[in-house]
Amino acid sequence: MAHVKIWIQISALIVGAGLLVYTFQIYRRYRYPFLTHLWFCWLFLNLGLAATVLSEYLQVNFYGNVDLLKTSVYFEVIDPVTSVFFLGLTYSISALTSHFYRGSFPRGLQWVFIGVGALFITRAAFGILVDQPSTFIAIIDDAHHVALFVMFLAALTLLGMLAFMSRHVGDERHVRAIRLLGKVYLFGPILM
Repeated sequence: MAHVKIWIQISALIVGAGLLVYTFQIYRRYRYPFLTHLWFCWLFLNLGLAATVLSEYLQVNFYGNVDLLKTSVYFEVIDPVTSVFFLGLTYSISALTSHFYRGSFPRGLQWVFIGVGALFITRAAFGILVDQPSTFIAIIDDAHHVALFVMFLAALTLLGMLAFMSRHVGDERHVRAIRLLGKVYLFGPILM
């Protein structure tokens, strides 16, 4: 059953690669600025899915020993790296929303994303460098999980705003792209 799940995830990755190519082709034809944000949404979603597929594959085929799995450097690093991909996805959705709502991305929010990204990278570095569990790593882990939850809620809220704003966009192609992004974002975690 695990191999079927991996096969489905690889199929989703192939479809995601097709969405990247298709979005790029549409951007080359129409030059809509929002398509660059949409392309980065697909990119970060695919990178996160690729990391998930690789993790699942390693767990099923190579790491039968649970103790080896827990002490593996790969699994200490992949969780924060996947979180950075999710952060990039949330940033792209935020940039896409602000493109339709304000026209530019707020400078203060950019610094928030940089700070959260630094937290995730710090977590990955401590996972590699520190062998012993410590209170500091536990605090970083808790902040990491809270940040992921907040980003997930923020992305859902932003997609809701996009869906609401898409009714007021005159161009039907904009509306279809926004709705497709929302559907992929909502159903993507099922594949992961």
